[in-house]
Amino acid sequence: MVWPPTRWFVGFCDQDIPAPWKWFTRPGFVHVWATTYIADRDVWLFLEWSSYRLFIELVDGDTVDALFAISKKSGTLIETRSVEEPVKLTRPTMPTYCVSLLKQLLGLRGVIVTPYQLFCAIKRDGGRVIFQQKET
Repeated sequence: MVWPPTRWFVGFCDQDIPAPWKWFTRPGFVHVWATTYIADRDVWLFLEWSSYRLFIELVDGDTVDALFAISKKSGTLIETRSVEEPVKLTRPTMPTYCVSLLKQLLGLRGVIVTPYQLFCAIKRDGGRVIFQQKET
């Protein structure tokens, strides 16, 4: 097993969120989650920082198929890799919401505040869009 995992699937979706966050997000890019496959255990690792708590779960393929189906119908899914070198930080950061958690997980740099900015940063870094909802 290669650890940490380098291949991630990152899903973007809509979600009901409090007013301050609503003003900074775009439809379809309100929330973000990630999953990776751990082949030698035949399980998927699912990560999500919701408004209520941090979820780190091992899930089966059927659960991931359902997440991918939801993304195909009404969200966006992108495949990317994580940077294996530690990011050099000039100041400490803490994951305090979904975007900052995944930004640190993937080793991305720069100012990334919203799920859409995270999506654009992943694409710039070579991420492959698997599904993307139509702009409305």
